[in-house]
Amino acid sequence: MMDKNSEARLLDLHPKLAQKIRTLAETLLQEGIEIRVTQGFRSWAQQHALWLQGRAPVDDVNACRLNCGMQIIPEHQNRRVTKANSGQSWHCYGMATDVAPFRNGLPIWDETDPAWARIITVGEALGMRSGTSWGDEPHLELTGKWGPVPGPEVIQLYQDANVNGSGTQAVWDAAEIA
Repeated sequence: MMDKNSEARLLDLHPKLAQKIRTLAETLLQEGIEIRVTQGFRSWAQQHALWLQGRAPVDDVNACRLNCGMQIIPEHQNRRVTKANSGQSWHCYGMATDVAPFRNGLPIWDETDPAWARIITVGEALGMRSGTSWGDEPHLELTGKWGPVPGPEVIQLYQDANVNGSGTQAVWDAAEIA
């Protein structure tokens, strides 16, 4: 079982992705590697706030972050952290998550640490796509028939179904995740 915060983040993800992350955590723990979920589902507003970082003054970034329930950041953290704007990340559909290795209760952000390579290797062996090809190593996703970026078909499907509040479910159903 993962820590309480990780489990809470898994609740908003596609159930099969959440299960694969739990399996990943169990497998790695047998090797002495603890992982935690650092990011899960993001609203379109939260994704936009992250995309805005490094592209707008920190005051504008923080206004956007506050409007969607995120904490403000200091000036030195106002750097680009994503290429994906609203709806362009699988996080916006509950089909992507970010994880990190932890040691003694602290995250290991040094991606040269061997734990990172094991996360990617085991995650991919479990059928998840890693973000290594676009430089996002804590990122794992399970998108079924869809590619690495949500295209116009996914965005339209979500928007059409979200009129009734079921956009995410519509994308999950259409993904045909086995």
